[in-house]
Amino acid sequence: MYIEPEQRGKGINQMIISELINWASDRGLKEVRLQVYDENIVAIRAYEKSGFKRFLTTMRFSQA
Repeated sequence: MYIEPEQRGKGINQMIISELINWASDRGLKEVRLQVYDENIVAIRAYEKSGFKRFLTTMRFSQA
């Protein structure tokens, strides 16, 4: 999900996540997961504000 910088701080992210959680709950789903890059601190803060918790760390090694 991406929110244009000039639209941030207006609660749009929270509205989208709330609707997603409601949609999942209406279908009997007990858990919602998402993926976010570890360096994307702004997104991580937004998701944590919505109640998401860090769960899994993926480690990668790549030879260029």
